[in-house]
Amino acid sequence: MDDELSRIIVLGAGFSRAAALPIASELWSEVRERTRALSDRAAKFHSDLREYIEYKHRCDGESDLSPETVDFEDFMRFLDIQHFLELRGSDTWSVDGNEGTIVVKTLIGQILAERMPVTVPELYVEFARKLRPNDYVLTFNYDVLLENALDAAGIPFRLFPDRYSEVSEYGATSDDSNPEVVVLKLHGLIDWFDRTSYAQFQAERKRHGLRKPSEHPVFSTVRELGVTKLLDWPRHHDDPLGEMYRVKDIKALYCRDMKRGRS
Repeated sequence: MDDELSRIIVLGAGFSRAAALPIASELWSEVRERTRALSDRAAKFHSDLREYIEYKHRCDGESDLSPETVDFEDFMRFLDIQHFLELRGSDTWSVDGNEGTIVVKTLIGQILAERMPVTVPELYVEFARKLRPNDYVLTFNYDVLLENALDAAGIPFRLFPDRYSEVSEYGATSDDSNPEVVVLKLHGLIDWFDRTSYAQFQAERKRHGLRKPSEHPVFSTVRELGVTKLLDWPRHHDDPLGEMYRVKDIKALYCRDMKRGRS
């Protein structure tokens, strides 16, 4: 293949197996185990799970479905639809999702952060070295193993499709001066956090004369967690990634008390 051509590489859950990171079925088992100790609003996860099982029984006739045999990804789709269609009405918990969704996302982050190897296995560093500038890597994995491998190999990369040198009202000029590997996380990732709702909440507090910032597991501890803005170059004002931030110390974040966390 011509060296100038971009390659598209698709990575599934098996990519992380050699680093002893769990796949979806193993994650679900551990998520359920960790929810046993939850209380207060976080314990709503259990009623969300019962509602899902009842829904599958009534609509799909799945009479033998149990918490152990639930399709993890289908359950998350059920929760997403419930949230985005506002089927709980005024009981909708937050703009980021209802209790069950937040609990699962936070626990997935906690599990993966705990299991991430301190030193990236050489297998992954070698894989990173074989990537070429302008390759596109599409991955379904939530973990940051690939990013850590690219860092360890000293391979420049970005986590979004395009970089611009300038933008205008009607377009933008691509910046190709520093060729990079492009990594796109199709199912999301555990070290990104959107500041939009927090910024809106802070603005509302100021309008009511409340000057002290409210507590937030990420944005109240920016320095301690190594929080950095994802984009620090020209972007359109309405870019959905404009308020996205990355957390460097994910273990410190996810090892906190579940009651304080949001994902």
